[in-house]
Amino acid sequence: MVYNRMKVLSVAELNVWKCDEDTEAPSDTEESAVDVSFDEGHSDADCADADGDLGHPGHARSSSTGSSGHGVGDPSSGSSAVVGVAGASVPTLLQQSPLAEQFAAAFRAPSRGLKAVFLDYDGTLREFDARPELAVPTAEVHRLLSTLNRREDLLVHIVSGRDAQFLNAHLGCYERLVLIAEHERRVAGRFQVWRQEADVHGSREVDQDWRAAVRFEMSRCTDGLVGSQVEEKATSLVWHFRGVDDEAAAEAAAKNLAGRLSQLLNAQRLRDVKVSRHSKTVEVSCRNGTKGQVLRRICDSRAASGEPFEAVLVAGDDVSDEAMFEAGGGDGFLTIKVGFGSTGAKHCVDSPAQLRHFLWRCLAP
Repeated sequence: MVYNRMKVLSVAELNVWKCDEDTEAPSDTEESAVDVSFDEGHSDADCADADGDLGHPGHARSSSTGSSGHGVGDPSSGSSAVVGVAGASVPTLLQQSPLAEQFAAAFRAPSRGLKAVFLDYDGTLREFDARPELAVPTAEVHRLLSTLNRREDLLVHIVSGRDAQFLNAHLGCYERLVLIAEHERRVAGRFQVWRQEADVHGSREVDQDWRAAVRFEMSRCTDGLVGSQVEEKATSLVWHFRGVDDEAAAEAAAKNLAGRLSQLLNAQRLRDVKVSRHSKTVEVSCRNGTKGQVLRRICDSRAASGEPFEAVLVAGDDVSDEAMFEAGGGDGFLTIKVGFGSTGAKHCVDSPAQLRHFLWRCLAP
């Protein structure tokens, strides 16, 4: 059986994920995919039933620009490339960029080739919530995704730290969206692939050992700070403290926790298990890849097949998204950080709402 999403994936892209074009099962072993299974997914109508009318809202006016990378064509119609502002640490406000309309027009215009969008979810497409399970897509987000899903010249990727179950449950109704869960280990939903990585020191027992020790340390913090919680994923454990009222105490606890966890993992010589601080979280993960490597593989595979993306829009808000900004650093790319601060993105907006406004601007005048 060939899934609907295969209509927009080239053979080269299928090879990236080691998935056969005419089979519904990934080419990896049954055992490697055993802990996640999905149904055939849903339709846009299912999303409409759950979240109300998916009609077209009013469009806010925003702006943005492009920069460039590998496997991508120039989004402008002329000979000059769309370029970003020099100085990676000083992004330009999207609404102040003189090239924003040029890039938006390139996305609006119908084309014979594909254009790509790579979006983080939490803090980028959707605002944060005190508890991560509550940050489900709003009616506005569903309207936007439904419109993106209907554009046959766009290939939209949601590259998120969320687990595959969450992405499939809330975004699996959009058959043309590529859902990449836990940053890069899984492609969720109907086109689901488990990319097997080397086990930490080749042992599931070792994996459980680090999980048990990390879970204990995180639970100690949860017991001491009301409003914090531990989230378990297939490749990581995450301590969330967005719901803690005393922000100073939570930040201090996060700093101490990250230090203790680093010492713990170093003592066990677990080089492939990493501790990282993100927005109101401390995460311990066993990952060998980055979001940037995912983006490069997808873009390069299209270039190798002779069908490079005509333009690429990349947006994210967190440290893990910086790898995508770096990978999308050449002509034909528009990189946008949601929020402020030092970043490799060429442009920034101050909120997910502003990003959504610009995405609407890219879809219709």
